[in-house]
Amino acid sequence: MATFTTLFGTVSEMLAPMWVEISFMLFFALGFIFFPRSRHDPKHKKGEDKSQLLYKQIDADATANNSVAVLKTWDSVKALAPAPLETLKCVVQVLLDSKGDVCGEVVEHFASHGRVLKNAKFATGVLDVVARAGRADLLDQLAQEFKVKLGIRHTFQTYEVLLGGHASAGNDKRALEICAEINESNQRLTARGYSLTIKGFLKNAMVDSALRQIKAMHQQGFVVPPFAVAQLFRTACQNDRGVEIFEASCETLQIPQEAVIVLLEDCQKRNDLDLALRIEKLTRASDTALPVSAYDSLLKICVIHANIHALQLFKDMQKEGLRISEGL
Repeated sequence: MATFTTLFGTVSEMLAPMWVEISFMLFFALGFIFFPRSRHDPKHKKGEDKSQLLYKQIDADATANNSVAVLKTWDSVKALAPAPLETLKCVVQVLLDSKGDVCGEVVEHFASHGRVLKNAKFATGVLDVVARAGRADLLDQLAQEFKVKLGIRHTFQTYEVLLGGHASAGNDKRALEICAEINESNQRLTARGYSLTIKGFLKNAMVDSALRQIKAMHQQGFVVPPFAVAQLFRTACQNDRGVEIFEASCETLQIPQEAVIVLLEDCQKRNDLDLALRIEKLTRASDTALPVSAYDSLLKICVIHANIHALQLFKDMQKEGLRISEGL
């Protein structure tokens, strides 16, 4: 026993300077045992490379508007590997143009490659293509299949696409239902969501629906884009509803310069001096400068009515250094 103790002490003294190196060797050995390096299958890697080449070919054919080649390549590669998002968007557009329906193929592709595709990013990308194509009839169906069959939850981006798509289709009822769904899911409609909805309604000359969304956007504390308000009044004036929409919004919304120009031009066309003067007064009270085009309309209508206010407007233009056009 004494001999063993002496021998152990001798060995310990010899190995003491090298204890760090020995520890490293032990850790590396344990690492190789418990976490072996993955052995890359050359055949698997070759298959991935082939799939990527085929998807790049789809992109090239889509750019060249060769729909037949896109669908042929898609049929050969869709089961092998998940499509990149941008390529998937191209395929969905071609499927919409050629077959009219995408739900079956898209859901099948998502299910086959769920590890990569089963997420809101890919789902929303596909829905956006369907919405932009004006296929509101497929939007809800595809969104529901994503949610029920694949377990992909709706995010605020998903709701933005759904709202924009149905507003562009002029479906106010469905847009209201989606807004209710957003509230029930404890989410908030984003500024982009409001803007897309307003744009869609104005595209269909639905000024009442657009005004409702503009007011809601304002109440939520978002800055309403000036072009949206200007387009609201432009559309209203084109449909002989400029006065009505102005009365319904002037107390809650600040009228931007673009909208002031539109309204005053409409007043000039209808020879409505009273409303023109009200708009001028409201604009000055909000500290919004009158643009040159607004002065043009105001001066013309004041002169037609022989209203002395035209002299004050002319002085204001000179004071502000605004250029007076030859036509004026």
